[in-house]
Amino acid sequence: MLLALLLIPPTFAYVDNYVLAKPFRGNIFVKGHTKDSSCRQSYANDSSNSYSVSLGNCGMQRLRSINPRGINFIVTLIVSFHPAGFITKNDRAFNVKCFYVERDEVVTAAVKVFHVWECSGAEMGMLVKKCFVTDGEGEQHAVIDFDGQATSYYFSDLSMCSTDSFLLSELTYDATTMRAQAQSHVFKYADSNQLYFTCQIELCHKNMGLCAGITPPNCAEQSIHKHRRSVNWMERQLELDVSTPEMLIADVDEATETHRITTCRHVFFLALLPFILLTFLSIFLSVVTVMKKSSSKWSICPQIPYLNPC
Repeated sequence: MLLALLLIPPTFAYVDNYVLAKPFRGNIFVKGHTKDSSCRQSYANDSSNSYSVSLGNCGMQRLRSINPRGINFIVTLIVSFHPAGFITKNDRAFNVKCFYVERDEVVTAAVKVFHVWECSGAEMGMLVKKCFVTDGEGEQHAVIDFDGQATSYYFSDLSMCSTDSFLLSELTYDATTMRAQAQSHVFKYADSNQLYFTCQIELCHKNMGLCAGITPPNCAEQSIHKHRRSVNWMERQLELDVSTPEMLIADVDEATETHRITTCRHVFFLALLPFILLTFLSIFLSVVTVMKKSSSKWSICPQIPYLNPC
């Protein structure tokens, strides 16, 4: 007969087989959990039997190991050869141990973030310009320039190109639709989780040939020494201001840091609690003493009418 002892889940199973000379009739259970049906199983004259214990159940011990890094699961199994479950001299106890190694793995998710500007209208073209990222409290940073002033090593206002390639790549314009997109890193202000994008979108008529030289911009051939392009009245009427809703970008450890600060405040309050209680007790005793003296004085006064000390 074949008897198998198994710790599940099966994907991380430890199996040890014991070959018995005779068919096994008896009970197998976890020590200390005889009356728990999930930890005990009875056997008749079957030719093959197995016993399984789920990880963490039936009082299974869990010990973490630092070196090697992993977790030990330990459980003591009692194999009783008596059908009624009595413990006899023929019974056996097995101290079953399973060690699961924790592997250090770095998971890289290839997630790309894009900013997309899109309008409807096949006969129109568009140009994204004058884009800023702001925290909503006055702090702003130019990412696509067109404000009349060139900044240090960035493109001039004529370019309508990215002014900070670390935050936003050059825009890619779709040749057939009014759509532009740029790849971006995920970023935030140091002391704020709020983030807004504001841009201007300039529209032009494709059918009238008014988009030539406007969109798409050729960022590779732009020069930082060029002057600002003149803007006529018609172009100003086709400029739209757009902005994104508020984007909240939270740090991974913010929740932990908030809990840590709250805990420190609780500890500080607990340290002051004895002094606060002692102060209130002193005030209470003082009030009781004064009231007793006052009560004693008024009780004596009526008993001495001639002296009348009151």
